[in-house]
Amino acid sequence: MAKLQKKYMVFVGLLLGLALALSGVTPALAAKEVVLRGETLGAGSVPAILLLRLSGLVKKNNGYRIQIATGQAITKVAIKAAMGKVDLMTSAPSVSYYMKNQIFMYKKIKDSKELVKNIRSIVNYPFGVYHLVVWDDSGIKNIAELKGKRLFVGPPGSSAGRTTTAMLKATADLEPGIGYSPVKLGWNGGFQAFQDRQAAFYAVPTPIPSAKIQQLAAIDNIRFLGISEKTVQNPLIQKILEVPGRAVSYIPVGAYGKKQANTEPVMTIASWGVLDTNKFVSAEIIYNITKTFWENIDQIYEASPGLKAITKETGIKYLATPLHIGAYRYYKEAGFNIPENAIPPEVK
Repeated sequence: MAKLQKKYMVFVGLLLGLALALSGVTPALAAKEVVLRGETLGAGSVPAILLLRLSGLVKKNNGYRIQIATGQAITKVAIKAAMGKVDLMTSAPSVSYYMKNQIFMYKKIKDSKELVKNIRSIVNYPFGVYHLVVWDDSGIKNIAELKGKRLFVGPPGSSAGRTTTAMLKATADLEPGIGYSPVKLGWNGGFQAFQDRQAAFYAVPTPIPSAKIQQLAAIDNIRFLGISEKTVQNPLIQKILEVPGRAVSYIPVGAYGKKQANTEPVMTIASWGVLDTNKFVSAEIIYNITKTFWENIDQIYEASPGLKAITKETGIKYLATPLHIGAYRYYKEAGFNIPENAIPPEVK
């Protein structure tokens, strides 16, 4: 019986080896498959588009498989990444900034200052400019006229929602629950509420042109509300601009064709995002991912027009956490100008 079992195991082993050989995969390579966990915003968002495109490139060039969960709240994902539960995440420098200072959504998380020390950056990408949208036939032409209405400023507790809230407060002294009723939904729900006219206002940071905004413009004429030079000087806005990855920007006239009612450029705030990881992922893996990203940048650009803003000058300009040691190695070899704050503590 023992001899028969031994012969059976040898036979099964031979069959397995033959199957692997026919598939072009050796037993050694099969055992070394790298599976990474990735989390991002809703499907169709620029961060999700970026991570999905990178995932395909990494699979093709490096053999790594990235399992991506979409529709995630990045403020929560950051904690998971810092704990080693997520390997790649599309985040924002502001999120790490809030963690470092233990403010806003991280105020009650006592370990946030220590946890953020585990987060490492790979590359910046344009999160977009804040589009503050109303239907043109609503008659609303400025932020002050939003008073008393139902507004979607962003998901509750989100970094984007906090920025929009500050813009409304600094411009017209409008506060949630007092000056207006906030629509407490996620990104998809907020978009649908505005589209169904259950909300009078929709705010989202997104590159120009945005597929979401184009979708709205296909339904009816839209108008963008903006801030002014006076608003920019308000301490609330100045505090926002102190956060890494924030700057004043504009939505040009005609950015969304004839369905855009604005006849002058609209001043707003721009925001940069960041592809983050954690210090627990191996240097070799992150080096290869970073290299694949830049060596295939034209294919990254093809995924979404707004991603063309990623250049050698902007790629690591807006960081709130140091580069991963693997990414740092690539940038050194490629001749990037690496800011002092981006140098990993492991090499200092």
